[in-house]
Amino acid sequence: MFRSAALISFVLSLIFVSTLFAQEQETGVEEGTGSEQPARAESESNVEVAEEKRVEEAPEKKETVCLLGLHTGIDESDAQTAADLVCKELRKNGVSVLGVERSAEGASAAYRIELRKLGDNVLIDLIYESPIGSPHDSRSTQLKSIEEVIVAAPRLAKALIRKEPMETTAEISTLVGDETRPYEKIYGEFFWGLGILGVAMPTVEIYAGFGFQLKVFYESSEYSIGVDIKGGGADQGEDDAKFFGMSVGARYFFSTANISPFIGGGLGFLLMEVTRDDGYDYYIDYEGTGLTSYLEAGVEFLRFHSSRLDLAVRFEAPFFSLEDEYYYSGPNSVGETRSRYVFPITLGLAYCW
Repeated sequence: MFRSAALISFVLSLIFVSTLFAQEQETGVEEGTGSEQPARAESESNVEVAEEKRVEEAPEKKETVCLLGLHTGIDESDAQTAADLVCKELRKNGVSVLGVERSAEGASAAYRIELRKLGDNVLIDLIYESPIGSPHDSRSTQLKSIEEVIVAAPRLAKALIRKEPMETTAEISTLVGDETRPYEKIYGEFFWGLGILGVAMPTVEIYAGFGFQLKVFYESSEYSIGVDIKGGGADQGEDDAKFFGMSVGARYFFSTANISPFIGGGLGFLLMEVTRDDGYDYYIDYEGTGLTSYLEAGVEFLRFHSSRLDLAVRFEAPFFSLEDEYYYSGPNSVGETRSRYVFPITLGLAYCW
């Protein structure tokens, strides 16, 4: 009886110890789990903060930007305003850019605006770079002052986006810079000339004629072009001649020195009349009117002065012959036409002012 009671007491003691040990184990596990949870939560929080910071620090992805490039000699505020105006016009033409950026970081392409001084003038360039630093296309213009950017900006943007020359974007109210300057021209002068002529008509054996010439012409260092009027005649015994003409022509000078040889030519209108004695007390009257051409050669003097002299030999080549109509006397009189080709040669000296 006593042994049974002792055995039961021993079993109960084991059960109590086992239960107590199990409770301590569970308490330890619970305490361990509770300490790990805050640590894990804190670690996850740190990861999220780092990720957010990385995202914030990462550059914003931009496709195309507008940049202010070189602007030496231009006031900073003026350069910034000029670039803003150009960027605004790019947006009007469908380009997706914001204001002027300070950096091209994160962009794949850029519109770069550069400004340079040249005396009082301003040179402005709009350059498209794709990728950054590799110019792909550009447009430039010259301004009289920085204020003309207001007019030039729309033209620069339109010309670059549409791939057109700057000249095609010009309108009567949008001209800028050198487009409005008076262009330099080759120097030339107008002259009046008055001179005397010596006249010869070899085919009708007249060599002692004389005459006059009046002319007006424009002359540069290498050429001249003008109009002249001439007239004269000859009284050579029983033979005489008369002529009058007007012509338009040009000269080429072989030198720009004070004395220069020249050649020339032209076309004109000529009237001639020649009377000859046939040796039988009968006078033959040759007459003709028509077009003529001429060649000339000569020398011009005093070209460095406001007035000058020229000496020229001229060979006329009429496109017609002189004709004479006469009749044989008698009951059966017959008419006949005689012709003679006459080409005048003149030697002229003229004073021009």
